[in-house]
Amino acid sequence: MTQRTDLVDVKIENQVLWIGADAYPLRNVTATRRQVIEADRGGSVKSFVKSVIALFVAMVILMTAGETFSQTLKELAPGVSVLVFLILVIVLVKRLRTPDVHVLNIETPSAAETVIASTDWIKVHALNKQITEAISDPNTEFHVQIETVHIGDKITQHGGYNIGKQAG
Repeated sequence: MTQRTDLVDVKIENQVLWIGADAYPLRNVTATRRQVIEADRGGSVKSFVKSVIALFVAMVILMTAGETFSQTLKELAPGVSVLVFLILVIVLVKRLRTPDVHVLNIETPSAAETVIASTDWIKVHALNKQITEAISDPNTEFHVQIETVHIGDKITQHGGYNIGKQAG
C-alpha cells in the first residue's frame, strides 16, 4: 500500500478547532476517539506464498516446455525465476514494514469524521488530549503541525456535479 503524506496545521483559536481548512466549533464537538488501522501483514505473507507457488509452477512449466520448444527457454527459466523471486521478497519486506496508522475521529451531534490519520501514535495521542482539554477550558489555544497519511481515494464534488474520482 503506497501512502502519501501531508503536513497539516492543527490549532485551536477562539474555541474553534482548525484542522487544515476545516473548522469545528468546540461547543459542537461531543467526543474524540482514537483507533488503529493495522497493516495486513498476514495477508501480505499469504499473497507472497501464493506468488512463490505460482512462480514455481510457472518455472516447471517453462522448463518442461523448453525441452520440446527451445533450449534457450529452458536455460532462461531459472534466471528469470530467481529475479522474480527477489522482486517478490522485496515487495514482501516493504509490505511487512508498513506502519500501523493511528486515526483521530471527531464526533459532532450530526456525524463522526476522521480528521487525522498518522503513523505517529504519540502525536495523535497528544493531540487528542489537547483537544479534550480545550473543550473544558475555553482559554486554551495551541498550534501544532502533524504529518497525516492519506488512506484510500480522494473524492471531490462541487455543487451538484460530481467531477469524479481521483485514484491515488
